[in-house]
Amino acid sequence: MSTNNDVPDVTIRPWRIEDFDAVKAILDDTFAGTWLPELTPEAARA
Repeated sequence: MSTNNDVPDVTIRPWRIEDFDAVKAILDDTFAGTWLPELTPEAARA
């Protein structure tokens, strides 16, 4: 339960197969915005 009235409560549940596309999109976006810019050209080719 959130104690801050400006932040809604969040329920976390196990993923389901019907979540696959949304979860993959989030992971792809996160990778592209965080790890990919840090890869050296050699690592990106591997």
